[in-house]
Amino acid sequence: MLTFLKCAGMAFDTPPFVGGGIEVANEGRLSRARKYFLENYNNVVTWLVCLYILILPTRFLTTIKDFLCISCLCLWFGRMVLEKKLLFKRTPLDIPILIFGALIVASIFTSISPWKTADQIRGEFLKVFAVFYFSVNNINTTRQIRTVITCVVWTSLIYALYSVTGSTLLGVHVVGKGGLIDFPGGQVAGLFINIFLGFLIASFCYTNDIRKRVLLGFIIFANIAALYVASTRAAVVALFFQLILFFRDSLKKVALVILGFVCLLIMLPCHSIWHGDDIGIRVFHDFFHKSPEELYKGGSTTDRIASYKYHLSIIKKNPLYPHGWGRFYASKRKLLYTVRSYDPLSAYLSIWFQLGLQGLLVFIFLFYKLIRIFWVNKDDENGALFAGFLLMTVGFAVNIAFGDFYGDSQALMLWLLSGMGVGLYLNPEKVKVENK
Repeated sequence: MLTFLKCAGMAFDTPPFVGGGIEVANEGRLSRARKYFLENYNNVVTWLVCLYILILPTRFLTTIKDFLCISCLCLWFGRMVLEKKLLFKRTPLDIPILIFGALIVASIFTSISPWKTADQIRGEFLKVFAVFYFSVNNINTTRQIRTVITCVVWTSLIYALYSVTGSTLLGVHVVGKGGLIDFPGGQVAGLFINIFLGFLIASFCYTNDIRKRVLLGFIIFANIAALYVASTRAAVVALFFQLILFFRDSLKKVALVILGFVCLLIMLPCHSIWHGDDIGIRVFHDFFHKSPEELYKGGSTTDRIASYKYHLSIIKKNPLYPHGWGRFYASKRKLLYTVRSYDPLSAYLSIWFQLGLQGLLVFIFLFYKLIRIFWVNKDDENGALFAGFLLMTVGFAVNIAFGDFYGDSQALMLWLLSGMGVGLYLNPEKVKVENK
C-alpha cells in the first residue's frame, strides 16, 4: 500500500493532497492564458479600433462607442499588468498637452458655468487624449496602421453612398437633421469627408496597382459627391488646401486643382441658394457697418459675421480672460444678449473665448507639432501613410476655422488617427523589421 501511495506521488512525507498538483496546473493554465492574450493582443485592439472607426461618425450608438473606447483602454491596462511594465511612450506633444490641460482645469475657476466646464473636461479633453495615447502606444506598426486605414477607406465609401442616396430618397434636410448618421449633415459631414479624403488622395497617388487606383478613384468621386450634397463651403476650402499641399511640386496639377476649386465655388453657392441659404454678397461691408443683432438673419454667412463680431467684442475687453472650457451657447434663435446664447462658429474663436489667448496659442501649437511630424516624414519608406496623416490634419485644421466642431466624434477621429501617425514616427525599429 505504501509503495502504491509513493508511486502515486501521495506518500505521507509529501505535501498535502490538495497542494502542489492543482497549484501547478492552475499556474500552467494562467501562463497559457497570459501567452494567448499577449500573442493576440495586437490583432484584437486593431479590429476593435476598426469597429470604433466604422461607427464613430454615427449620431447614435453612443453607448457602444463608449464601451469600445473603455474596452481598448482596459486591454491596454491589462497588458501592462501582465507584462509588469509601464507601456507608455513619450511624445513631442506631451508638454503642449499638459499645458493645454492645465489651462482647461484652471478655467473652471473663471467659468461662466463651472459644472458645465467640469463635465466638458471629461468628455472633450480626457477621452480625446486618452484615445490619442492609446493609439500612440498600441497601434503603431505598419501592418496595424494599414489595416486601420483600409477600414477608413471602406467606411468613407459606406457613408458617402448613404449620403448621396439618402439625400435623393429622403431629402437632404431630413437626413441631415434627424437621420441615422451625420451624413449629409452639413459641416459635420464635411469635416469627416476631409478626414477621409486625406487618406484617399494619398493612397490613390502612392499606389501603382491600376485596379486599386480605379477603386480609389470611384471612392474619391463618391466622397466628392457627398461633399456637394452636404453643401458645406468650409469643407471645399479645406479640400483646396489639402490638394494644393499635396500637389505643390507640380504646376500643372496645381492649375487643375485651382480650376476645379473655382468650379466647386461656382456650384456650391447655387446649391446653397437652392436650399434657402444666403451667400452673403456684402460680407465685408456688413461686418464693419452692422451690429450683430442686425446681421443675425438665420443664414450661414450672416450668422458667422454676427457671431465673429459679437465674440470678438467680448474677447477685445480682455484677450487673456478664460470664460471656461465648454460650448455654452444654447440656441441660435436667441438674440445676442448673453454670452451663453450664441455659437462662435469657429473652433479657434471658441477656444480663444473659452481659454483666453494663451489657450488658443497652445491649441494652434498642437496642430503645428502634428503637421511638422507628418511633414518631415512624408518622404520616407512609409511616405504614403504620413502623407495621409498630413492631409487629414491640414484639412481638419482648416475646416474647423469656419465652425465650432472641435469635439465629440470629430475630435476623437482626428486624435485616434493622429496617434497612429505619431506612434509610427516614434517606432522606427519596428517599422524596419516589418518592411524586411
